[in-house]
Amino acid sequence: MAGDGTEGWGCGCTPSAYSSVRETHEPPSRRGMATRVSGLDSSGASTGEATEAGGEATIHVRCYPQARMGPTGTFGWAPAHRRAALAVRDALETLADEAESRTDLDAVHWRLEAGRPVALDMSEREGTLDGVTDAFDEVLEDREVLTGSCCHLLLAWQPLNQQLGYGGTPSAHRRVGAGDALTVANIGATETWDNRRVTANMAIHEVVHTFLSRDSVEAVVDSRCDHDLGSVREVEPGVREVSPMATAYAGAGTDVTDTQFAGSGCGHHEAFYHHDGTDDVERWLHTRELSEGTLEAASHYLATALGNNDP
Repeated sequence: MAGDGTEGWGCGCTPSAYSSVRETHEPPSRRGMATRVSGLDSSGASTGEATEAGGEATIHVRCYPQARMGPTGTFGWAPAHRRAALAVRDALETLADEAESRTDLDAVHWRLEAGRPVALDMSEREGTLDGVTDAFDEVLEDREVLTGSCCHLLLAWQPLNQQLGYGGTPSAHRRVGAGDALTVANIGATETWDNRRVTANMAIHEVVHTFLSRDSVEAVVDSRCDHDLGSVREVEPGVREVSPMATAYAGAGTDVTDTQFAGSGCGHHEAFYHHDGTDDVERWLHTRELSEGTLEAASHYLATALGNNDP
């Protein structure tokens, strides 16, 4: 595999097509890239290229399994990694469609790539989010894949790392558009302590963080906290359905939490885009569908930060 050996996972392919990492030779579609690339090609990596009309934006994400940790599979991609990446893929497709319909952008493209597994050098670093992302950043710099306009998602496998928790996005690499963004979804923790639905939601959750700003959040909810864009809905008595941005925060601060370990920091239920409360909750469900609040705020960010255009 030449260069970084990435595989493009664009639209126009059904999930079953990803049963193995394979090379395709289809031309790029309007929505996504479906070709293997060596490093990054100019057409796929460019974002926010303004036109005389409304401009265009590209949502570009690369996923990397953590090497030498947890399950392995073809080219280092185990089923758990693939499920998480495909959940992100579906979210990107939805976000591109919604951003195009909600803003003046002429087109919003998306591109998801599978990167080579990443071995982290933690010999002189703590297992904190900053330590993990510093090691991740070092690998990306060595591979020369930083473009200034891509979200790099590490699918970590560290189920016992309480310092890392479910993952996160470091302040130094927080937003796509202000350089590359780095983010970590600790799927080793979600697969060990929770379930596949939580894994999918946390992978989406961490990616979406990189396409939001405080201003874009505040334009939608009376808050500057990304998590407040999420929704927690009562779908039947005693049952709450949790969207990706609310995952790990739906029951935070109470004795009834939607994940094994509750998120800390911002995420006050009264500030959520929609929250039906935690009274008498008997069961939690997790949906990969992005909440209306998340779609609105992310669309705002894409138009203003990547498309150079007011929504």
